[in-house]
Amino acid sequence: MPTVSNTVTILYLEANNDLRQEARKAINDLKQGSSKSNNTTSLILAYVKDNDRYGYLLKISPDNNPLKISSDTLKAFDASDPSGAAQISNVLTYIRSRYQANYYNLILWSHGTAWAPAAQFSSQPKTRSFGEDRGNQIDLLDLRDALPMHFNYI
Repeated sequence: MPTVSNTVTILYLEANNDLRQEARKAINDLKQGSSKSNNTTSLILAYVKDNDRYGYLLKISPDNNPLKISSDTLKAFDASDPSGAAQISNVLTYIRSRYQANYYNLILWSHGTAWAPAAQFSSQPKTRSFGEDRGNQIDLLDLRDALPMHFNYI
């Protein structure tokens, strides 16, 4: 039977790159921050892809230990291929089917190249795009098409 909440906030962390340790810190910070909230009608989920084999979906619960991530692991997803729009769609479709809500929020956490200067450089600045995983990146139009539900904000 699906879990029903007023709001489900999804933190989608693409960290199979140089952001791996920062992703773990972000999850711990989120756990500590959620311990200060009295909101019992919201659910926070985090999908973390920080290795070449699998991604895992966590339920974020309050925790004041800054040295340990002890969230419930809800599901492991095969992620042996580099990240892409199909993986995002798969994860979000799973969440929508298991965690029904009036509202969904989505936070995309990784590198991003949403803005780059228009100036001419003798060499191009080094950029990294969302979902940078073993040289593959997620195209914005593919990302749009991969979203299986409406979000209050992305």
